[in-house]
Amino acid sequence: MSAIEEPQLVREGYSRRGRPLAPRRAAAEAVLGGIFVVVAVALALLAGAEADLEVGPTVALVAMFALGIRIRIDVGVAYTSPVQLAFVPMLLLLPAPYVPLFVLLGWFLGRLPDLLVGKHRLHPDRILLIPTDCWFSLGPALVLVLADAQVLDWGNWAVYLGALAAQFAGEAVSSYVREYFGEGGSPQLVGKELGLIWGIDALLSPLGLLAAFASATFDYAFLLLALPAILLGFYARERTRRLEVAVALADAARDRQDLIAGASHELVTPLAVLVGLTHRLTSGRPVAPERRGEVDVVMRREVLALRQIVRQFVDYTRIKTERDLVLRPQPTALEPVAREVAMALAAIGELRVAGPPTLPDALVDPDRAHQMVMSVAAEALEGTGSAHLLLDSAADAVSVILTSPAPPRERPFAEGGEGSSGGLGLYVTRELARMQGGDATAEPTADGGARYVLVFPRTS
Repeated sequence: MSAIEEPQLVREGYSRRGRPLAPRRAAAEAVLGGIFVVVAVALALLAGAEADLEVGPTVALVAMFALGIRIRIDVGVAYTSPVQLAFVPMLLLLPAPYVPLFVLLGWFLGRLPDLLVGKHRLHPDRILLIPTDCWFSLGPALVLVLADAQVLDWGNWAVYLGALAAQFAGEAVSSYVREYFGEGGSPQLVGKELGLIWGIDALLSPLGLLAAFASATFDYAFLLLALPAILLGFYARERTRRLEVAVALADAARDRQDLIAGASHELVTPLAVLVGLTHRLTSGRPVAPERRGEVDVVMRREVLALRQIVRQFVDYTRIKTERDLVLRPQPTALEPVAREVAMALAAIGELRVAGPPTLPDALVDPDRAHQMVMSVAAEALEGTGSAHLLLDSAADAVSVILTSPAPPRERPFAEGGEGSSGGLGLYVTRELARMQGGDATAEPTADGGARYVLVFPRTS
């Protein structure tokens, strides 16, 4: 597993927690979990227990198991927990036939908080996974019962090894069966992930064995295993945090690549138009006076489009790298800005400008005002061919209100959100507006359209 693949698999593992199970997977988990419960109850009722059931050690070990489940050691899309530190003493100190049911109880108690709180909350459907997860406990309990090795004895070391092998075999079979019937195909990652999980369990098992024997002489000596469990939890959390940082960095790099690709794509059209017009003007062929005026209008429009894209990209880079972004707010008349934007965007649609006869000046950088109005107007015209721009004022603000017949995209002003320049222009627009004491918002209208509002401080 490469350094790039692992964070992606861990993210997939966390994202699954909040999703409901597919119907086929839920049915498979219900059947496998139901079979586990039936077998575990039958084992507890029919097998003879040689050890006495003591309330104190039972409660302590079930609580240790539940706390161990809370410690997540990510292994690709799967995970493991240091429950072996509680499971081995459970097998050797509690009545072995009852241990699978105690494991089920501990697992449920450990997962209960995840249903209620937490960053990666569990979907209620995923309670069905718990009984199937406990299949690993049946094999060791059966080995101890059948080998008549329920009482602690160093002479049973071969039986204990057999119990560990039975645990791994049961885990492998249950994992394969649940994936085969739940997903409808042969598992791809079971072998790789189980190998790592078994390695961790094999290393922890001797500690659990020693703690069980120590507890035969010193009551509750197994509680000392809470210390290495806490240490493992600390390192597991640190490792998960680093994997999350790696995922965030990978996402940021991909977003930057998408933004660059989107901006580069938008540069192609105005550049192609300008190249074609300059070739026409320098070819030596005469240009009629009326055509010359049209060429000038088109060239100005494409130059404005190029300037818009470059400004957005430069401003985005400065915002993200926390470099100084030069803003020079000054009294600015917004009607000429709106008219020029309408002219610049004439190629993609009709922008109808309206407003009161007199409008107070906005306190905003005039170049930035043009850039922001153009970004939002381009979004309003996207795919519709027409939009309205209304200039309005209040006691302390001047507003540019754009209405479009198309509904707003989801979170259009968010970074990486859909919008002009691949989400670049609208994000930059909102940041620039807020830096100058204003804001940029979008909301759906009652008739299914969109309403975009740019607010700027007004001059006194």
